[in-house]
Amino acid sequence: MSGRKQRNVIGFSVSTLNNLFFVTLTEGARKAATENNVELVVVDAGDDAAKQTSDIEDLVSRNVRADCQPGGIQMRLHRR
Repeated sequence: MSGRKQRNVIGFSVSTLNNLFFVTLTEGARKAATENNVELVVVDAGDDAAKQTSDIEDLVSRNVRADCQPGGIQMRLHRR
């Protein structure tokens, strides 16, 4: 393993990017991620709860450090 520090990755799951509220949240999250040198992975469920669940499971399998679901404003940190 190299001595290089891994960049933190946050998954951001939104119910839809067809709603200005979630677009604004996503823009703010992207800005904050850039300012804090964090990679932000945004997934759009397209108003499909089953897809959002699948998206979040995918983020977890990709070892993101946290995932955020702004619809219910939930954030969970994942331990490695």
